[in-house]
Amino acid sequence: WNRVPMEYVSYEIARMLGMDIIPPVAYRKNLTLSGHFFHEGSMQYFVQGATLLKEIEKSNWNLDADLFISNARVLDVLLQNPDRHAGNFIYGSHWVDGVSRPLLIDQAANLRKGTNMRLSTKGPFNEDIITEFDPQTIQKLKELNQKKLSQFIPFITPEEITQILDRRDGILKFIDNRSSGK
Repeated sequence: WNRVPMEYVSYEIARMLGMDIIPPVAYRKNLTLSGHFFHEGSMQYFVQGATLLKEIEKSNWNLDADLFISNARVLDVLLQNPDRHAGNFIYGSHWVDGVSRPLLIDQAANLRKGTNMRLSTKGPFNEDIITEFDPQTIQKLKELNQKKLSQFIPFITPEEITQILDRRDGILKFIDNRSSGK
């Protein structure tokens, strides 16, 4: 079900898309922590004092709630995250500026075979189909390419890179159709 490197890959791809909504992650192999050996592990920044986002009113999120939800959904569709539920949205202090805002955790199920996430379905915080998209995200999606994603080999395969780019194209087509009224 889970692939440890997906935590790292998801963090980096989110950053490529201009989304600083996943706490920083490092990937390590062959590490010993507190006397325990691990063949691999992802080390993620711990957001001290975080709470579940569902406990916070949208008006107190300190950002545009609709764009955050849209960005989270775009990322989940792009990376095929079948494990995005309300428990994987937290609210806490951002590591850069200390301002509390929504964040995404638990990316390990991303790129799971057999997953079919779509923008046309509802997520945990959107009662309706997403109709608003961040212009920066759209631009960054257009800039995403094979060369940029290839840096994540061997964590993801060339076939998975092709699938990500195919989904990117589908996301952009969906957004274009929504904006043109189709």
